[in-house]
Amino acid sequence: MLARKRHSGFTLIEMMITTAIIGILAAIAVPSFAMFQARSRRSESYTNLSAIGRTEDAYYAESGTFVSTTTSWPGTSWTKESWTAASEAEFGPIGWRPEGAVYYDYAVNACTTSSFTASAYGDVDSDGVVAFVLLARPDGAGGDCPELLFGVPPVGGGGPVHNQPLTWPELAASGKY
Repeated sequence: MLARKRHSGFTLIEMMITTAIIGILAAIAVPSFAMFQARSRRSESYTNLSAIGRTEDAYYAESGTFVSTTTSWPGTSWTKESWTAASEAEFGPIGWRPEGAVYYDYAVNACTTSSFTASAYGDVDSDGVVAFVLLARPDGAGGDCPELLFGVPPVGGGGPVHNQPLTWPELAASGKY
């Protein structure tokens, strides 16, 4: 009787199944990874908008008014950009400056002496669509300033949202945009 000689290694079917499994895992993981990267970049805007709000409050305590800035069309690069001299001049009166390079462009709209909306603009997921995050501070009567570049008021799904960063999806949930 002849004994079969056993070969070590993988069969073609085993290799194809392994490749298919790796492909499925990659198809799931890559979009999730990109989403988490964009979310981590968006956290920069939350931190900086909160800091802008605090410095605007400090400036208001001293002068009795908020400061408006202007903004250019936001950058469309997902890479960090250096803080420019023009940005330094805009935010100089309130004494705010980000630490290091930033993914977002920032602006403040103070439409009355007692309310403002701070905005962050950027394309953090590199899809060619500019995203923005708002921080609204109403006046004592509950009046709001619209966002500077797109003119969007700070209204989320449940009504006005104040003193916390608000992203475009939260604005769009209101059904008004």
